Amino acid sequence: MGINLKQAIGVRLKAARNFHGLSQSELAEKIDRTKETISNIERARSAPTIETLGRLSNILGVPMKEFFEGYDRSNINKKRMELEMEIRESLKELSVNELKIAKKQILALTHRDD
Repeated sequence: MGINLKQAIGVRLKAARNFHGLSQSELAEKIDRTKETISNIERARSAPTIETLGRLSNILGVPMKEFFEGYDRSNINKKRMELEMEIRESLKELSVNELKIAKKQILALTHRDD
């Protein structure tokens, strides 16, 4: 069973925050919110407002749509979602040649041809 939208946003937020090496307090300060706000979003206790999500998106360099992608897939779980987000963030730092290598490796793992 898939995870709900609040959980998806929380998992993706935590993964992006960790990728950038920010504590909850540091991120909260950057977006003019409290640490508790970040904690509550990450633990799916509350959903962010559109304004807060926009601020998070800008600071973390994560397009808003990425917070919503894939949450309704039946095979998704929190760990998979975290890993997908970490990979997505890592890909942004690769050169074109490195992306070509990464693509070949991924295709080899999935047993698909280019």
